[in-house]
Amino acid sequence: MRETMDGTPALRAELDDTGVLLVTLDRPGARHALSLDLLEALAQALDLAATSDAVRAVALTGAGGAFCAGGDVRLMAQGRSIFGPADEPERRAAAQSDAQRRTVVRLRELGKPTVAIVDGPAVGAGLALALACDLRVAGESAMLMTGFGRVGLAGDFGCNWLLHDLVGRSTARELLLTSAPVPASEALRRGLVSEVHPDHELMERGLALARRLARVPAAAVEAMLSASDLAPSLSFAEACDRDARIHVRLAGTDAHRALVARLVERSSARSAGADG
Repeated sequence: MRETMDGTPALRAELDDTGVLLVTLDRPGARHALSLDLLEALAQALDLAATSDAVRAVALTGAGGAFCAGGDVRLMAQGRSIFGPADEPERRAAAQSDAQRRTVVRLRELGKPTVAIVDGPAVGAGLALALACDLRVAGESAMLMTGFGRVGLAGDFGCNWLLHDLVGRSTARELLLTSAPVPASEALRRGLVSEVHPDHELMERGLALARRLARVPAAAVEAMLSASDLAPSLSFAEACDRDARIHVRLAGTDAHRALVARLVERSSARSAGADG
């Protein structure tokens, strides 16, 4: 993938034989704070995930005990931004919007299962990357934080929308306004993550989840994710009608018939064993 200015990789993307693309942010000296190199490498990895039939699921993580620190506060302290000079706000906003669409928006709308494996801090735009995934698993030392209020900002990379969508208006506002750090155990209680594991087991458990999702037929996954996205805009009756049409279509696929046949075969084998 794309390299940084010093020639080191900004990100690693590795596809295993189960169809899981492991995307590892790799700017350890900056706790994977966002840079143009890192964002471009992430955009390229997500392009691969979206266009390759070999990719069945994506696992996103950070190397070396951190998920992503978000924006680089060292640049902020100098009044600088990776997206352009401060005296050209329109150019800067346009560049940031393009980067967001190619990364966090692409991740949120990928149409394939995505799992964030959160080790250590996930802050600001880094938190947004985790929230944009379908599922999040965390290590015991993980710490989630919006962080924007601490530097006088309101939130970017869709963090406001993603939080509201995931945990609702009240909790989203609390997390945004207070910038309070949320440890893994509290993140689990609040619904920000779905699993918490000991740090030394995190990668194994996170990849196992991604591989389980990769086994679900692609057409079914796409239909599930689409139904979830459309749910807020449909009445219950409309959602039921849509579900019926998709259910009938998927019931006619070879993937459905093969999986059902396998379940029947396993059930018959268990029954035969019990009778014996």
